[in-house]
Amino acid sequence: TKHILNVEPFQTMYQWLAADVNASGSVTSFDIVETRKLILGIYDTFPKVPSWRFVQPLDTPGNFMSTVRDTYYVSVTQLLADTAITDLDFVGVKMGDANLSASFTGDPDDRAPVSLQCEDVLMEAGEERTLALRWPYDATLSGWQIALGIDGDLAELISVEGVPDDQYYFRDGVLRLLWYDPADRVLSGDEALLRITLRAKQTARVSQLLSLEPGVLRAEAYEPAADGRAGRHALSLRFDTPAGAEIFPPRPNPFSEQTIFEVEMGQAGTVQLDVFDLDGKRVYRQIEEREPGRHVLRLGADHLAAAGVYIYRLQAGDAVLSGRLIRQPGF
Repeated sequence: TKHILNVEPFQTMYQWLAADVNASGSVTSFDIVETRKLILGIYDTFPKVPSWRFVQPLDTPGNFMSTVRDTYYVSVTQLLADTAITDLDFVGVKMGDANLSASFTGDPDDRAPVSLQCEDVLMEAGEERTLALRWPYDATLSGWQIALGIDGDLAELISVEGVPDDQYYFRDGVLRLLWYDPADRVLSGDEALLRITLRAKQTARVSQLLSLEPGVLRAEAYEPAADGRAGRHALSLRFDTPAGAEIFPPRPNPFSEQTIFEVEMGQAGTVQLDVFDLDGKRVYRQIEEREPGRHVLRLGADHLAAAGVYIYRLQAGDAVLSGRLIRQPGF
């Protein structure tokens, strides 16, 4: 969007190639529409281009008149044999990655994690309630994305406010949302990022109805940076209740040896940490009774069977925090 509006023009021809996801030979608003459909899960893959395009290196990538040639045809007849192929010179372009930020290493988020705040009220069966997910401090955002799971046995989605209709998609119990604006948005502390209206099918707390789904769509927000690139925050959900417990996101995250969770208890109560794999299987549980005050829970890499992405759920009294947790390979 910023390139089309000439707010942030592309610097190399490789960016232009990545952005042309409908193979039209130009970069237009239709490419934005196609990319949005992929992020929201309407598409599993781009319908007109492959996931990657491999091209011969350009002598002057900043010259947008450069002629682009695809690379070599390689035939692999025996997949069980050694498929190492040498002496090939090419550049791989991840289609849709217009800022060339594709990474295979699970890079840490650039800035501190942010917990979106939601009121953890008790909803009676049949009750409709509009829930606000609030940004906790003054900020300027270029965009954000998140996937929210809604337990279909306990509640149904009625409406979404705060994002245009073409920037969210609900399917199979998961609400995927994204928002962006080339002009950025200034938020005041405690301002609602979005609102969703749910109808309860059974009596339950909001924290039982609603969850983060990072395995579907990475939850993150972007703040403009001085160098023109967006600073990235990982997002989590924090359910606030009158009990007064405050839970802080784990740090560091990703981690390779140990991560810690901090909990501020307003009164004595139970603290329970659960970690799940992306299939929903619980792989770790820690339950402790804690007195009022600040406490630290430590999770070592040896508590998780392998490096990868996990989901954590930490409950202290009636307060609940959930989000994505990445264990990196040890060094």
